[in-house]
Amino acid sequence: MRRAGESTMREPPSSQRHRAARNTASDQDDGFLLESGPLLWDQRLSVGQKLRRGAVAFSMVGLVAFLVFGGPAALADLLMRARAAPVRVSTPPPSLAGYMQAGVNVRLPPESRQFSQLSVSPANDPAGTAYACWITRDPYAPDARGLLHVARVQLGSGAWMISTPPERQAAACGVVADSVDAARLLLYFMPGGRSIDNCDLPIAYESADAGKSWSQLHWPRPGAQMCALGLYLVAGDLYAWGDAPLLPALLLPPESAGQLIWSRDAGASWHVADSGLRSAGDLGVVAFRPGGHVLVQTTSSTGRGELFESADHGGHWRSLGMLPGLRPMVYASSDPAVTTHGGWGPLYLVGLSQGQAAPGTMQYLATAYPGERWVAFTPPTDASAHSGSAPVSLLGANVGPSDTLLASSYAPQTNVTQRSSQRYIWIWSPSRGSWSRAHFLLPTGAVIQGFSWYRGSLRIWVLLLGQTSPQQGGELETFLVPPNVS
Repeated sequence: MRRAGESTMREPPSSQRHRAARNTASDQDDGFLLESGPLLWDQRLSVGQKLRRGAVAFSMVGLVAFLVFGGPAALADLLMRARAAPVRVSTPPPSLAGYMQAGVNVRLPPESRQFSQLSVSPANDPAGTAYACWITRDPYAPDARGLLHVARVQLGSGAWMISTPPERQAAACGVVADSVDAARLLLYFMPGGRSIDNCDLPIAYESADAGKSWSQLHWPRPGAQMCALGLYLVAGDLYAWGDAPLLPALLLPPESAGQLIWSRDAGASWHVADSGLRSAGDLGVVAFRPGGHVLVQTTSSTGRGELFESADHGGHWRSLGMLPGLRPMVYASSDPAVTTHGGWGPLYLVGLSQGQAAPGTMQYLATAYPGERWVAFTPPTDASAHSGSAPVSLLGANVGPSDTLLASSYAPQTNVTQRSSQRYIWIWSPSRGSWSRAHFLLPTGAVIQGFSWYRGSLRIWVLLLGQTSPQQGGELETFLVPPNVS
């Protein structure tokens, strides 16, 4: 989940704050300061991890724990050598300064001033819609419950529209916006007395009218213990992924593990979405497209991966081939409008080179169109490292506009004993065949909340917390990556 509150102290303009936090090691290459850990791509975060993110933000302690989640960050400290010709790291061209354009900033609603945990989920629409939920704690509640709040904002107006939540109290909350229908959202939360760490399923409600009315989600196996759970809304289709069967054993087809299911009626009925993948290995969701199109990857016990796609909500699957490297993670665009080149656009992969899984070497990166041969390329090299030029270990990734790859990394160590908390953003341009480090910097306490798309432009939503304590409040800032990045 996420966090913040209304600011009670006057802050300098956004541009001044960003300039103040510039990396003085280079006037051309700005750092990326993100004390909460790597860029967190919400598609890879489970419900439990998102709920924990809110609690972590409230305390402002241990933010780097976000590195520990089952996804790209699992590779944060595992480096390996790529079997590819070296590529140059280009000095950012003049136009790169405009790649990350400062967008609209939004003050958080007054009701969130004394928040204890907050989550924001942007929608893909021209109005710049985003949904938020937060908890205001009641110190006298014996079971740590608090008041549940839900609201919606549009960047054009900047005014928050408060919705009546389906239940009054909760212990932690999260929200998921539909990737196609901006009026549809999913709200999930833990009731008082139930712990995220107990792997209980959350209570969930779906709304088709921007939070004016709610329909409760009915889990097909309510007592399931789910320590990892992912929820996705795609044009009204609700998908749920878990690390254990979500369906009762009596309803499981023999060829399905029941770890990926879907519903078209807000959970009134559920259907298997991993038919035929039971013996394929550990299942991971890569991307969705409207109309029942699903892209997943499986990983065997030996670390080998395979890519699958379905065009019927997971009823049937077609293999797109084995994946190179060990423990690979595949990335596809989160833009539902990207349907070129086999329906998914370009794919990227981050993994470990076969036979070189030990730390100390470089990561294995590759790109391909679905079903085609993977082509390896090398990670960027940071010339401003403490001990000279050094390969960069990428922490998280996301496919950006114009088929680019956006990735984050730690800045170089400030000295030999202290690890830097700074984060850089890197842009891989397939047309130039090179990396550039973006002119993009976030001040201390900034937390990536999510991404939204409109007509090929990617908007990054960032929560900027109060500089002294979360009770100081905060602000939602957005940054725009235009569609002409190359």
